[in-house]
Amino acid sequence: MKVLITGDSHTGILKTALDSMHHHALLPDTIDFSIRPLMGGDRLSQPFFIDQGTHALISSDYGASWIKQLPIAEDEGFFNYYGISGPLHTVRLWRQGPFWKKHTPLLPSHGAVPLSTAFLRHIVKQDQQYLMQLIALLQRNNTQIFVIEAPRPFVHNPALKVIDIDIIIYIDQLYRATLRSWLTERGIAIVNVPAQCIDSEGFMLSAYRHDNPNDPHHGNQAFGEIMMKEIIRYLQQLPTPHLI
Repeated sequence: MKVLITGDSHTGILKTALDSMHHHALLPDTIDFSIRPLMGGDRLSQPFFIDQGTHALISSDYGASWIKQLPIAEDEGFFNYYGISGPLHTVRLWRQGPFWKKHTPLLPSHGAVPLSTAFLRHIVKQDQQYLMQLIALLQRNNTQIFVIEAPRPFVHNPALKVIDIDIIIYIDQLYRATLRSWLTERGIAIVNVPAQCIDSEGFMLSAYRHDNPNDPHHGNQAFGEIMMKEIIRYLQQLPTPHLI
């Protein structure tokens, strides 16, 4: 089984974990992984590909340096499954301090403008519209895909100093639920962050924060290895594809 994992910057720690697991002979012989980043999450929220019918031509110069098209061209390799990181990356919405000082998804206070759930779901889908279009294109061409959940919020994120913690929890959960619903409707599996990594409020445990103290939302190698094991567990449940 050949598997390509691509998407946003959270693929970086998955690649670090994969390399470590390969070095320590912790990977199954039946799965051949390749991890290639597409581009950062902020770039994925903007137009980054051209729909060519049978494939997505990556139009961003940054992304094209790693991946020229999806699915990968046949002369560059074949993959049975594609893992996508990005649709469940929620930080772009809830970290907007100035916005959440004036607006709230909760009962309004201090003059904050209330926002409806329907409006927030619309914002979420607008934020993810290009990745959603990519996923729809891949499915249209019978590409087998699954989605890898990004880390939940970390309590050391500077946004928690200026935004009500209840707003962050609410937006993170609403964002994930909105995309989960869309993915589930399309029959797309999700490799979730396991409960062992999350505290009772829905935040990541500090044991899994990035080693760089200035990085507020990426996980560390230990988290990457946990997610790679979850990915392997998911893939091992799938039918064994014909060898190509």
